[in-house]
Amino acid sequence: MKKLLSLFVLVMSWMGITTANAVTITKTLGWFESGAVEWTWESGASYTVYYRPEGGTYTQLDQELVRQYSTYGRADMVGLKAGKYQFKVVSSTSGEAESTVFTATASDRSGFAHYNRSTGIGAYNNDGTLKDKARVIYLTASNAKTVTCNVTDGKNDTQYTGIQAILAAYEKGKETRPLDVRIIGTVKKADLDNCKSNEGLQVKGNSGSNDMNITIEGIGNDAAVHGFGFLCRSACSVEFRNFAIMICLDDCLSLDTDNHHIWIHNMDFFYGGTGSDSDQAKGDGTVDIKGKSSNITVSYNHFFDSGKCSLGGMKSETTDCWMTYHHNWFDHSDSRHPRIRTAFYHVYNNYFDGNAKYGVGVTMGGSSFVESNYFRNCKYPMLSSKQGTDAQGDGTFSGENGGVIKAYNNKVINPKQLLYYDGKQTDGVWDAVKATTRDENVSATAYTGGTSYNNDATTAAINAVPASAIDAPENVAAICRGEYEGRIGAGRMEGGDFKWTFKYTAQDTNYDVISDLKTTILDYKSTLVAYGDGTAAGNAGATATVDGGDGKGVTQSYGDDTPKPSYGGDASSAEADDMQPYLISLTTEGDYFWFNSDNDKISQSCVVGEGKVITLFDGESKSSYSATPDASDASKYGLNIGKNQGYGIFYCPTGIPYIAAKCYRTGKLACTAYQSEDGQTWTKLADYSTSKKGTYAETFATTGTTTGEGDDAVTTYPKYVKILNTATGSMYIQGIKIYTVKGGAVLDTTTGIEEIATYASSKSNKMYTLDGRQISAPQRGQIYIMNGKKYIGK
Repeated sequence: MKKLLSLFVLVMSWMGITTANAVTITKTLGWFESGAVEWTWESGASYTVYYRPEGGTYTQLDQELVRQYSTYGRADMVGLKAGKYQFKVVSSTSGEAESTVFTATASDRSGFAHYNRSTGIGAYNNDGTLKDKARVIYLTASNAKTVTCNVTDGKNDTQYTGIQAILAAYEKGKETRPLDVRIIGTVKKADLDNCKSNEGLQVKGNSGSNDMNITIEGIGNDAAVHGFGFLCRSACSVEFRNFAIMICLDDCLSLDTDNHHIWIHNMDFFYGGTGSDSDQAKGDGTVDIKGKSSNITVSYNHFFDSGKCSLGGMKSETTDCWMTYHHNWFDHSDSRHPRIRTAFYHVYNNYFDGNAKYGVGVTMGGSSFVESNYFRNCKYPMLSSKQGTDAQGDGTFSGENGGVIKAYNNKVINPKQLLYYDGKQTDGVWDAVKATTRDENVSATAYTGGTSYNNDATTAAINAVPASAIDAPENVAAICRGEYEGRIGAGRMEGGDFKWTFKYTAQDTNYDVISDLKTTILDYKSTLVAYGDGTAAGNAGATATVDGGDGKGVTQSYGDDTPKPSYGGDASSAEADDMQPYLISLTTEGDYFWFNSDNDKISQSCVVGEGKVITLFDGESKSSYSATPDASDASKYGLNIGKNQGYGIFYCPTGIPYIAAKCYRTGKLACTAYQSEDGQTWTKLADYSTSKKGTYAETFATTGTTTGEGDDAVTTYPKYVKILNTATGSMYIQGIKIYTVKGGAVLDTTTGIEEIATYASSKSNKMYTLDGRQISAPQRGQIYIMNGKKYIGK
């Protein structure tokens, strides 16, 4: 009988069925050219893990890839060609189990790093497998000083000890064998054998044209370096991927001189150490590229509230220095996304998410092709030095000469300002040239410095990244967050073990250090306990992964397509796909909401409230506003709506049956009102004009849609109204008043109401409010339907 039971267990194991005392697998997943398996860890057991292509032969994983955490075991396999694979986990005490089949997907190698290059970047081929003769070393807190590797001087192999010593040996330029450095858990500055630069570890080549073929990568979802960063100099064919950099010394990654074909992807970047300058509270830089470096791709990275994300060049770059930034999540980071001097940057499919200062900036003749990005509450999406937005007021960006940005097919939600070139401006009042096609040549030159846009580099960028590789901008936010149709998002595997939720309504415009985030990063520890053979891990011991933030538990809208408060603009900036409306809901009680200096903060950040209350992003609210501005000095207040087709858009989520706008011009006033349900498709309401000067109030009644009959009749109204300036000069919208719909009971009197419009309905002998509910008495500011007419309570 015992023999029969044993045979049964063997058959069940062979079929891949978990028996009662077998390993319990809890998770299997695939990621970019890798996969992972997790299981319940049994005390006293050790584990061996195998992988195979689906239907193929099993190969044992290196023991360093098998790790123990507090309650579970995990193994990762990297270097997989895209395809289907399977794990087998074998316990020293509890049998074995096979995982479900997982899929490894190919990494996105779009961009200049791989452009016209048949060999892969770093230690891997372009199909995701290790290059021939590649060596693998595992870097841990315990062995960073003692890890060894042989490096040749062209004649003999010499064994080097310590991670910095090994990397430094490559400076001779004689070693051709690829090197894959795999980080396990957390490695801190004190663990290193040496720091050869002020950044931390130095990866230095013999020349920028000599392939080093080095990959530095993290294993799993919790690999990190803490207290240092990396410097690359004269390096070629180097890859950084899938680990976090926390509290770096100066920059997280500094590519400072003559680097080529570098690929930085799927990284998590956090605060650096506090610098001596006032703008270094979050560290000096995150990813800086300079010193004639070229053919660099920065992709699928997650920047957590970085202060200065990426400096692009110093003064020695040329227009032949080409870089690509794509699918990066600039998560409440402040500026330099990137800041470009002289060089050319293709910036596409990035998620600019609550950026307090600016997005892409160009100076000193730099050029940038800014394509199909998603800007959400980025204060100034695009800037060119000393012109346009940057030249207004005290300046926001740089005192250097300017450059040129070509913008194409971007989704821009709630910028403070974005000024586009109109094709004939000579005064430099523009930030970027808006193209209608990808391959459109740009003839505009920088207002200061007079440099031209690099159309040849744009042609190369289009060849490096064909249109088929570009995601629709409206999908970019969800893609970078890992929420779009199975796409893998930005940052480390599974989003990393450190997840932070920003309080969007408060932190979109904040550029100070978030103290809780800084403290949590400083105190960070990995949850790694030991390796599969029982060897204890260093720099570990945390009981849980970090999953916090002051926005945790708060419903986040992310502002995907939700209108947010915006700013007035002229015709070159206020385009339907670039400007989102003011979000205001008011009844006729009280007076207009005035866009004057006293209400500046409110008018720039108001969200819908009940009645007269406008709730601000920071939680402040007001129920009263400044008195009517002095019409004799209109230049100090109001939304400045530019001449010839400039406009302002106003929004109310419950619909706008009736809107009143107070407008001012020193000359003849002329405007047209439009309505829209979605903010994209517009229907004309009415034209308005007067030859008189000064302030005029004009009211517009929108056209609603009624469904149902009798007591079931419901009328809905458009959520958007656009007021278009058709005069030959600027006008001001000084104040706005939106009448909202309320419910009630039967209307028994017409006292106190006045007709405002004819109601197009066959229901002429019953009285209803616009939402179909009967009311008892007229109320001030309330809309009524009666005898085929539309009325409002006085």
